[in-house]
Amino acid sequence: MILEYCQVNPFAVVKMGKKPAERRDDERKRWTSEQLDQIFSFVSPNRFKSGRVRLIQDYWIPLLCLYGGLRPSEACQLTVKNFYKIEGVDVMKIDVADPTNSLKTGNAYRLVPIHSHLIRLGFYEYLEVRRRQGKTQVFNEVP
Repeated sequence: MILEYCQVNPFAVVKMGKKPAERRDDERKRWTSEQLDQIFSFVSPNRFKSGRVRLIQDYWIPLLCLYGGLRPSEACQLTVKNFYKIEGVDVMKIDVADPTNSLKTGNAYRLVPIHSHLIRLGFYEYLEVRRRQGKTQVFNEVP
């Protein structure tokens, strides 16, 4: 058997990109328990302290963010067509609702499985109501 060794390494002069800087823990502060309580106090059918009636998006948007890892602006851009099944798995497609909107990064475009807790809470029933109403957007909120 003849071994054909290279005399020169063709990759010796290839330069790799800069190694990403290590992220320090203090760059991004974590939510405090009080902040989380304040955010998820919206997840109830009651009124706000100001007396304003809570809207349906006040209920679903925080839950989609929690159980789907969405940013609020991503949740606000969802359309009823963003929800479907792939190989028997319920998913939501995270993309822009129209060309005037955008997501934070290219990696933000993704498919996310629907958490079973959202299904148990009745999210699909809510989507069906929106479809029957002829609505394109899942929520009336503007991103």
